[in-house]
Amino acid sequence: MHAGTSYRCGPVVVVVVVAVGIVVAVVVVVGVAVTLVVPFQYSQEGSTMEATTVLETEPGLMDGLLDTLVIIRTVTHYYTGRLIAYDGELLQLSDAAWVPDTGRWSTALAQGTLSEVEPYPDGQAVYVAASAVVDITQWHHDLPRTAK
Repeated sequence: MHAGTSYRCGPVVVVVVVAVGIVVAVVVVVGVAVTLVVPFQYSQEGSTMEATTVLETEPGLMDGLLDTLVIIRTVTHYYTGRLIAYDGELLQLSDAAWVPDTGRWSTALAQGTLSEVEPYPDGQAVYVAASAVVDITQWHHDLPRTAK
């Protein structure tokens, strides 16, 4: 492994984080589940790394969100909808809308008010790449179904 690079093998991505020539973290992404391994001890002599702390996600973490209303923040967009399936690479939504502008994020989450909404047509499946997801949270409001 070369420091500062990422490696992908199917749905598994390993990212090595380096600061001043020392490996400070290794992030393992499996679909939308993330395992963070920090910090690492690195030996130049034997070229070995040893994890001193491991923080892991719960198995089936996404299962608790299936069939619930969610708002998904990706690296470039926001989506609302009912999460009906995921396979580690894609999340499938029904009753989905693209949200170009949430307004104040905390207000959107607390009150369900969004500044701009572009709903997908009724019955159209929408797929979001898991690799683009920043976070997912439950949406405790009616899903937006009219353009705004």
